[in-house]
Amino acid sequence: MQLFRHSVLPRAVRVLFAWQLTGLLAFCQSPGFLKLAAVEGEGAFNDAQRKIGHPPSVRLVDESDNPIKGAQVTFTFPMVGPGATFPDGRTTAISFTDEKGIARCPAYRPNSTEGRFNIQVGALYQAKTARMVISQSNTLAGGTTIGQANKGKGKLWILVLVAGGAAGGILAARSGSHNGAATPAAIPTVLSPGTITVGGPK
Repeated sequence: MQLFRHSVLPRAVRVLFAWQLTGLLAFCQSPGFLKLAAVEGEGAFNDAQRKIGHPPSVRLVDESDNPIKGAQVTFTFPMVGPGATFPDGRTTAISFTDEKGIARCPAYRPNSTEGRFNIQVGALYQAKTARMVISQSNTLAGGTTIGQANKGKGKLWILVLVAGGAAGGILAARSGSHNGAATPAAIPTVLSPGTITVGGPK
């Protein structure tokens, strides 16, 4: 630092430069590194028609795989093409890791552009950084809700049962004919009123 004391530079400039140099030295001397990994949301399909997204979550650990608590994690969507926006209309949001080192992306609304896109994820903790990419896709096809799916399956089972009953009747008829005596078909019962005659008094 003696070089800065005898420099002709203004004092404010020397102080600022010395502070930046000190921070750089501290960063270089800080041991270890950070690691990011996706916990959920990788490869998810967002419903662009109903604006339903699948916010990802990531886990941040140090070089010994110990979870990092209180780290700042930034989630950023693309500016153009397929992507999403947060409730404030921005494409970037910040979250913080919990005691397990997990940070969850805030809720967002996918846009109407179909296709695959990448979510840029960056972590910052004590002058250390880590980055990764999470891939998702937007689709206008929509999804089938659980209730609709179960309803469709119920109709399918009813059709199968009806078809099974008809097939059973046919097999029974064929079985009877092979035994030497044809099983007569069931004759439907028809109810009809008797003839009503209207005449003069006797």
